[in-house]
Amino acid sequence: MAFIESLSIHGPDDHSNLDKKIKELTRNRSNSHSSHAEASEANNREKEINGSVPKDNNGYTDTANGDLKGYDGAPYPYIRREKLEEAWIGYSERQDTQKGDDESMNLLNDVLDLMKAQGDIIIYGTLVFLDPTFSASVMKALTDYRMTIDMLKSPKVATELRRYLEKCKLNYGSFEESFKNFINHGKLNLEVLQYLFRYLPIHFDDYDRIIRMLVETFAIFLSRKEVDTTLDGPTKPVVLFHLPNEPDFEIIKKRWPSDYPKDKYHHYEVRFEFPLGCPASLAGHFAASFHALGTCLSAHINGALIRVKESKSFIYARLEKDNGKTGDYLTLAIRSRTKRLDNSDKRIVWSGVKFLEIEKKETYPGLIYGEKVLCPYCKETGEETTCHWKDESTCH
Repeated sequence: MAFIESLSIHGPDDHSNLDKKIKELTRNRSNSHSSHAEASEANNREKEINGSVPKDNNGYTDTANGDLKGYDGAPYPYIRREKLEEAWIGYSERQDTQKGDDESMNLLNDVLDLMKAQGDIIIYGTLVFLDPTFSASVMKALTDYRMTIDMLKSPKVATELRRYLEKCKLNYGSFEESFKNFINHGKLNLEVLQYLFRYLPIHFDDYDRIIRMLVETFAIFLSRKEVDTTLDGPTKPVVLFHLPNEPDFEIIKKRWPSDYPKDKYHHYEVRFEFPLGCPASLAGHFAASFHALGTCLSAHINGALIRVKESKSFIYARLEKDNGKTGDYLTLAIRSRTKRLDNSDKRIVWSGVKFLEIEKKETYPGLIYGEKVLCPYCKETGEETTCHWKDESTCH
C-alpha cells in the first residue's frame, strides 16, 4: 500500500528517495493525503517560479493544450494501470523480492483490491485514482451549476477566457457557439472539454478514458448513430446535468407546432408505455440517444427535438407522465416529408426499439413496457389507433 501511496507524491519514474519514502509512509499512512496536497502545491509553485506553467488571475495553473507533459512531476492524482504495473515491477526488482512476474502481479492486484475496498483509491477502467477526491474534481468541472452563457461576459472570466483561447489558438466565436450548445443542449465537444479541464492535471491522451469513466457514473451519455455499436464508434457526448427540467416552449411551438402543414409533413409516432412508471434516468438517456442523428433544436432533461441530418425530418423524443390510462410513456415522433418512412427514418424508429431492449437487458432487468405504433391517418382525426398502415396509402 505504501508503494501505491508513494506514487501520488513521486511518480513511477522517480527512483531516488522512492524506497525511503515508502518506509516513511508505512510508518505513518495517516499523513499520506496531506503530503499529496502539499506536494501538489509545492510542485505548482515551483513551475510558476520557473515559468513553465503560466499562472492565471485566480491563482490556478493552466495545464490545457499540452502543457502537462505525460506524467512527469508531482502530484500524481491518477495513473494508468499499465504505468502502475511498470512502476511495481521496477520497485520489486530494486527490492530484490525474488518473486516471479506472475506472483508479483498477483500481489499488486491484491493490494489494489484492498485499497479500493478501503476507499484509499478509485479504479475506473484502466485509470487508478491515487487521490480519490480527484475523481470528484473531474465531475465538478462538468457539473458546476454556476456555469451560464452570461458567465462568459463577466469582465474577469472574459479576460481569462481570451487569454486562454489565444494560447490554444481557438476562435472566440466558435468557442462561444460550442459553449452555448453545452449549456443549452448538453452537447460536449473537445474545445469545451479542454476549457473545463484547464486547471486539472489530465493528460490529453487520457480524455477518452476520463469520458468513459463519466459514462459509467451516468454523468455523461454517449449518443451514437447506431445504438448497438461499441463506444469506439462515432459518438456525441451529452451532459444531462445542465439540461432544464422543462422544454423551451417558444422553440417547441415554432419548430414542432401542433398545427403543422400536413401537405408538407407527415406525422409518425411510436410509444413505449410503462404501466409501472418509467425510470427517470432511462427517460433522459432515451431522449439524449437521438442527439447524434442531427442538430439539436431544443433539449430538456426528458426530451429532445432534433432535425435529422440525413432525411431532414424532425424527431421529438420525450417522456409523457402518467395520463391516467397507460401510465408513463416515452414517445418517439417523426415528422417526415414523405408519406412513407424512408430507410433513414425507419432506422430511427428501430434505434428507439433497440435502445430500450439493450437498456432492459443491461441496466433495468425486469422493466415492463409495451410498444404502440400510432396510425398517422387516424391521428389526424383525433384518434390514436394501431391500424396496419405501414405499406398502405391509407389505414383502411
